[in-house]
Amino acid sequence: MTRGQGEGLAQWNGEHGFPVRPESRLCCGPTQDVGPQTSCVGANIRTRRGIGAIDDMSTHITGQCLCGAITYEITGKPLVSGLCNCTDCQKQTGSSFSHVVIFKAEDYRQHGETGSHDTRGDSGDMVTRHFCRNCGSPIRSGVPSMSHLAIVKAGTLEHPGDFPPSMELYCKDRLSWLPTLEKVTRYEAGSR
Repeated sequence: MTRGQGEGLAQWNGEHGFPVRPESRLCCGPTQDVGPQTSCVGANIRTRRGIGAIDDMSTHITGQCLCGAITYEITGKPLVSGLCNCTDCQKQTGSSFSHVVIFKAEDYRQHGETGSHDTRGDSGDMVTRHFCRNCGSPIRSGVPSMSHLAIVKAGTLEHPGDFPPSMELYCKDRLSWLPTLEKVTRYEAGSR
């Protein structure tokens, strides 16, 4: 989701007191209107303890890169989980899409120094993609206008299966052979 922030997340931010400029998004590709904004708050997600609301998630979450040089811990609850199918995320992950889980930045503590690469988003903001300099694992992304959020690459979480997506962005770039997920809000592009 480093390219496509998503209308659902923008709506969610507005509803929960996180200031987001209307033009803020993490996308690098063209945007288009895709319909009314949808909030993903309150979406049920599966945890090791069973089905529960986001509020039921653990408040101590850990993760690391492939080689272990970068570790992190999160002491807050996840805000939202999503997939981004944009071509930038495909290239950055070396895969078909990027799965991210978003937390409050103040809840994220990293140990070890990452490298970074900047790209320009649709809003004109720079998207900073952090990765392990040793093994290359993508760790997190950030945008200056959304510095209050930590956008964590789900594959680096200790238990990534605990964070199923509630939204899917840039479906226009989605690979045609990927299966369709149920109970996921889809957007053709990112947010406006």
